[in-house]
Amino acid sequence: MITLRQLAKQENIEISAGEFESLQSFFYYYDIHYKPILEELQKSWSGIDSAKRFFADDMLKLFG
Repeated sequence: MITLRQLAKQENIEISAGEFESLQSFFYYYDIHYKPILEELQKSWSGIDSAKRFFADDMLKLFG
């Protein structure tokens, strides 16, 4: 099994990603802006069994 990021890189195809030029552009933006926020939220919500924690965990895994 591979991640979405690995698939996009491996197949060397451009995938649309909303307002971004490509999925690769989104990943670049994600790594700089979204990932640190999600990691911070994941830590602060670590003891909470809620949708917020699951959201942070899932997003980090999805785009990791």
